[in-house]
Amino acid sequence: MRDLRTRSEDELVELALPRLADMLRAGTTTAEVKSGYGLSTRRRAENTRGDSPPGRPAADRAGANLLGAHELPLEFREQRNSYVDLVVNEMIPAVAAEGLARFCDVFMEPGVFDRAQSERILRAGLEHGLVPQAARG
Repeated sequence: MRDLRTRSEDELVELALPRLADMLRAGTTTAEVKSGYGLSTRRRAENTRGDSPPGRPAADRAGANLLGAHELPLEFREQRNSYVDLVVNEMIPAVAAEGLARFCDVFMEPGVFDRAQSERILRAGLEHGLVPQAARG
């Protein structure tokens, strides 16, 4: 997570393209791409955008997934609901407006995001046209 937060969008593309090429050679036809480690609106958009082939929006791919609620950034450890507000009010609208994802995901587990927070995030995603998914630990 710390490593990804320090990388530029161009670096992320450089890292992703060879991995995607290896997957294609191995026969993978669909890969779910989650923007799970940026932990900010700008970084989520960059992480998702960085996984798209040049000239092709992420939403055109079968598995572009905004995992805006994967974990809490350190600066929000004691402000969990404030981070949920950021995901709902900034991150989801920004990613949806750019067409960077088809899905919205949340990691629902004790100590991460509870049921009410998860439902709030998934409903916000749905309101912005993102198909809801929930990962449970």
